Parts: sequence; structure tokens; C-alpha cells
Amino acid sequence: MKRTGKTIRALPGGLILLLVFPLVLLPGLAERVDAASRMYWTDASAGKIQKANLEGSGVEDLVTGLSEPQGIALDVAGGKMYWVEVGSALKIRRANLDGSGVEDLVGSVGPAGISLDVADGKMYWTDVFVTGLIQRANLDGTGVEDLVTFGADREGIALDIAGGNMYWTDRSGLLGKIQWASLNGSGIEDLITTGLIDPRGIALDVAGGKMYWTDTGTHKIQRANLGGTAVEDLVVAGLVTPDGIALDLAGGKMYWTDFGTHKIQRANRDGSGVEDLVAGLSIPVGIALELGPSVVTVNIDIKPGNFPNSLNPRSKGVIPVAILTTATVDATTVNPAMVRFGATGTEAAPLQSALEDVDGDGDIDLILHFSTQATGIRCGEASSVLTGETFTGQAIQWSDSIRTVGCK
Repeated sequence: MKRTGKTIRALPGGLILLLVFPLVLLPGLAERVDAASRMYWTDASAGKIQKANLEGSGVEDLVTGLSEPQGIALDVAGGKMYWVEVGSALKIRRANLDGSGVEDLVGSVGPAGISLDVADGKMYWTDVFVTGLIQRANLDGTGVEDLVTFGADREGIALDIAGGNMYWTDRSGLLGKIQWASLNGSGIEDLITTGLIDPRGIALDVAGGKMYWTDTGTHKIQRANLGGTAVEDLVVAGLVTPDGIALDLAGGKMYWTDFGTHKIQRANRDGSGVEDLVAGLSIPVGIALELGPSVVTVNIDIKPGNFPNSLNPRSKGVIPVAILTTATVDATTVNPAMVRFGATGTEAAPLQSALEDVDGDGDIDLILHFSTQATGIRCGEASSVLTGETFTGQAIQWSDSIRTVGCK
């Protein structure tokens, strides 16, 4: 049984060209370049699923006529949303992200929370109203398995796929608790057994080693280490019955529903800066986020040692570009195979790369060489773009003006 306590660092920092003023985007302040960042939620009383932009604008009905929908989860890459219904339905369903193509997947269940392991093709849920079990099935609803087989009043569920664990809230009895087990249901352990009354939604920041949850009994949002230590109160004022919770790790935000205030709200992950996003809802319960890829920048130097950085598009040679390690950026985390440089940032892959101290500051930098002809940069072009990823999948990008020479 795997238990993970490791921290995976997302790439911080900013992407600049040395001939311009640096723009540094620290962790939690990364710039989103994909406008398709939205929140989706269920409304149990209104019987529908809605979505809006992350700041609360553009509210749309996606699916209506549902029976008390509860938890919701997204497979953004697959273009699907999954949700659970109780009331007269007692089923798990899915649809396209625009609400079309509704399918029934699993019936005769009374689930509350749902979470997806898309890579393994599985969905996991807590059954509150029928069996009291934790179960899973294939994403198409086949192959239902019982994982935690003793009945209880479990609500939210969250997965640590890399660590092989699942976490859930349990509001059985007079006091609630948070537990975990391996994804196959073995090795159940209590993590937090005091200070809770009615814990509901739960979300994980695996890289940061934290879990976040709502409690409708204490009227709080709290967090702790993944092992259950160092419990912190994050939001303690203005809440009535907070329920679902979701994290935007790159944006540094947490989002939640509160069916007592009839709102969706968000705050910084430390609980500061609470904002009302959508008000006047009936009973909002589950919430999930569709997050466009965040892009951060790294300090780079085109043609190190030369200034200004002029490019000759007719050259048959190469263009050296250094990604520099700074106090906020480790250039060795950038995956050279994923870097592209050119007129749009999709053209030239590096011919070669090496790790060396390019700027003489004692830190190891990444130097890459690109074929000038492969960059697609033409005479008169005013800009060039570098894109790439770290080994952990964090996107990087630089775009700025250039000066072409040798074009007469």
C-alpha cells in the first residue's frame, strides 16, 4: 500500500527576454492563457447543472430536470462531466461538457461524492443513501466494484492517483472524521477524528502535501497535511453550510458552494480574500473546475553574450537560447524535448541541448540550439515565441519583439 509524503514542486518564475523588463509570475500567480477556465456546479433544489466563468460571469444552464444532483467531476480531456443524483433517480450519469448527450451509467445507487481516475478509466463514489459503501466502476459504468464494504455516512471523496490513495469525509455518528485507504480499499486509516462535526467536500493539493475540506456543522473550511496533522482554520466567518470544494492550484484559489447562503464563493488558499462569485442559487452542492493550462515564464537569453539580440532569418546556422536558473526558477526542470522556438512557438525543436553555467553565476542553466531556417522567422518579423514544458508538465512560454537583420 503506497503512502505518499513527497512534494512535487511546480515550476515557479517568469519567462523574459533579457532585452526587456522581466515579468516574473510566482507560484499561484501564473497567467492563464486559455480562456476556457470555468466552474461547474450542481443545484439539488433546482435540479440542474450550471457553469460560469471563474469570476462568476456568464452563468449558463447545462442540464435541467435532474433529481437532486450532488457531486460532480470533470474529464476535461475527454469532454465529459460526471455527476450523481439521488431523490427519485439514484444513479450516476454523464454528459458532454456542453450538457448534450446525457447517459445513465450506474443505477440503484445513492451516491454523494464522485471522483475520477481518467488515466485508469475509473470513477469512484461514496454511496450515502443506499449502500453506505465506497465503490468504483469503469467510466462507462461497467465493472462496479465494492471497495470499502462496511456502511457509513460518507460524503466527499478525492483521489491521489500518483500516491495510490483515496481520501473521504465521514459524518457518521455525532462527530465526523476524515479517512484514507489505498485505491483498492485496503489499509483504511483514520486521519482526523476530532474537531469535525459534518465534513462534506474534500479536495487535495498533493504537490503541496495538503487536503482541504468543508464542514457544515462547524461552518468552516479547513485544511491539514495529507497525513492529518497541522489542522488549520481557513474560513470561519460568513459560512452557513459549505459543501463542495475545488482547488485551482496554479491560480492559488479555492472555490466552494454554500447552500445556506445560496452562493458560490472563492478565496486564496490560505482563506484570505473571500469573494462572492454567484449568488441567488437554490441549493448548490457539488463543484468542479475546468482549468485552462497556466503558462509561466523563465528567464532566457537569446544568443548569450550578445546585445541586442538580432536574428538573421537567412542564416544557415543555429540560434543559441539559454534558459537561466534564478532564485525562483530551476532551468534543469525544463524538458528540452518539449521546447519549441520560432515565429509562433511551434516550429523548431532544439538540435541539441546541454546543462551548463551560461551566465557565470554558479547555477546550472539549460542551453539549446535551434536551426535558424527551422524557426520560420522571416525578414521583417517583429516577434518570436518560445514554448515548452517542465518534466512535470508545467507549461512555459515567452513572446516578445525581435530585430531581424541581413534582409537586404
